[in-house]
Amino acid sequence: MAKGRSVSALGAASGEQWQRFLHVGAGEGTGMPPHWFVVAQIGTASESRHAIVMSNGSINYIHSWEGLSYNNGDGTGARTLQGAPKHVAVNQQGDIAAVWRVNPGNKEALFLNERRLVETGDPVPMRNGQVGTLASILGVNTVALSGRDPNGVASVFFIGNVRPPPPPGMPPEYWYERVQTLYRIDYAVSTGKVCSADWNLDGQINSSDISAFLSAWLADLSADPPTFLTDFNNDGAVNSADISAFLTAWLAGVGGGC
Repeated sequence: MAKGRSVSALGAASGEQWQRFLHVGAGEGTGMPPHWFVVAQIGTASESRHAIVMSNGSINYIHSWEGLSYNNGDGTGARTLQGAPKHVAVNQQGDIAAVWRVNPGNKEALFLNERRLVETGDPVPMRNGQVGTLASILGVNTVALSGRDPNGVASVFFIGNVRPPPPPGMPPEYWYERVQTLYRIDYAVSTGKVCSADWNLDGQINSSDISAFLSAWLADLSADPPTFLTDFNNDGAVNSADISAFLTAWLAGVGGGC
């Protein structure tokens, strides 16, 4: 990737080039190819857009929600995403947590994949049993995303600036107190189990995963130095033991024991 070069990732339009890089990060875990991401501005000479570019081994694809509308579900109408995401985090399954600026209202909204979880102005619980109002999602590196648990639930963590309710008799427009609060939102991304043998991450355990793993293993074996993406047993080497470990996990996954 370099400024001025063509964007070859799946989802790129014809003639689009890299224009500006904004953020980079990676998921963590074992038994799957690691996901990493770049938030970038891409486009042609006449039109630009902001996108999250994901990589999983040799598979690249683009999420570009900028300009898309969604209904926030509270009866106040649709929101439109604008600009680049403020925060982005990914997990080992390729889920994306991101904070986008939305209009009308110039608000901040936290998404998990394409699901809006919360936005500024929403009521949020406080530790003392009160209900406050989310005023902002704070700073840099204040959003984190867990991997999915065995039930397919991912947890999004974020630090919010919360406005507590004003004291009795105090007009809300004159109440400026804010409380920084750490929140955790659990969301069922998938109702199925997450299996390390689902190598191509299509939600199924079948022969396609074996083909995908062997292709990646052969590429890793011939690389100098190896990427260790296929070091399935995490022993620091890429060899036939990884194939055996993968097939053991694959058989367990086919039998529903992942």
